[in-house]
Amino acid sequence: MPDTQTLDISALFGGSSSDYERVSNQIVDVLSKECGFVAIGHPAMVDQHQRANGLTRFFDLSDDVKLSMATTQFEPNNSNCYRGYYPAPEKRGYSDKERLDIGPEPGLVAPNLEGSEILSEPNPWPITEPQDGWRLDSIQYFDDLRKIAVVLMNSISCALDLEHDAINDLCRGRNGTLRLLNYLPQPERSPNSDVSETPEIVDNKNRWVVGREHVDTTTLTLLWQTYPGLQIKGRDNEWRDVLPREGGLSVHCGDLFTKLTSGVINGSIHRVLGDGTHRTSVGMFLEPDWSTIIRPPNVDKELSYAEHLLSVFSGRKKAQASRY
Repeated sequence: MPDTQTLDISALFGGSSSDYERVSNQIVDVLSKECGFVAIGHPAMVDQHQRANGLTRFFDLSDDVKLSMATTQFEPNNSNCYRGYYPAPEKRGYSDKERLDIGPEPGLVAPNLEGSEILSEPNPWPITEPQDGWRLDSIQYFDDLRKIAVVLMNSISCALDLEHDAINDLCRGRNGTLRLLNYLPQPERSPNSDVSETPEIVDNKNRWVVGREHVDTTTLTLLWQTYPGLQIKGRDNEWRDVLPREGGLSVHCGDLFTKLTSGVINGSIHRVLGDGTHRTSVGMFLEPDWSTIIRPPNVDKELSYAEHLLSVFSGRKKAQASRY
């Protein structure tokens, strides 16, 4: 099984125009064929690696503190429905993870749509920080990675000669989601466990699916991870391992790329495999402003990003509820 390619993107942050064009063309070439890559070369990526590692200490907090930030789906007395903490399933299995979603700070103004009030709710923050400055580090990491994502979007736009306004519309503003993920270690199985509880091994490393394949509902995703497991499917239908690298971030395209690039670049189909080992990751999802008009896949009409997201969120909320 091949690995994803690694590209040095340093020329996008201070190189000659010819180097910028060369790297931009490399990015589009890899994305059009393999649908993702690992980016290195940003001057601050090593510092960001250390910051991301510190952010995942959130999962070391007590359950009481974490649940004080849980969404109403899990803690009805809380006020936050969208941003916040999503605990692992009560019934342990082989796809167990908890997560924390953080939005822009301060929050954005909600559009005038039914149910859209959740889009303007403020971030919940832990009463006790896992380390000094954790909240400020979260906000800074959000801002830093969003800026990198915008630079990458402009680079892709340059290589494909896309309309500048179309890219600006998808990047303008402050919107995005910072997602902290904690994949829990495999629980010990009872000798009397049902055979059906045994996960299906899907590769020669004795790994099984702990994160189902999907495409992100967004423009661009940057991901940091501590342990192998992430895979991206290329146009050739081959799964490629995305290996962790200090100072590196994997780059994935969201579902808005398909129509934006007329199919030259599609949304990155990705999944996560596990072998029972504990792993953490931090993802930055670059999102348009709520009012931005988008053309999502499998939808014939144009609609605002808020309309699209509320529809997707409603479906996911129902699916998640069925697991608890």
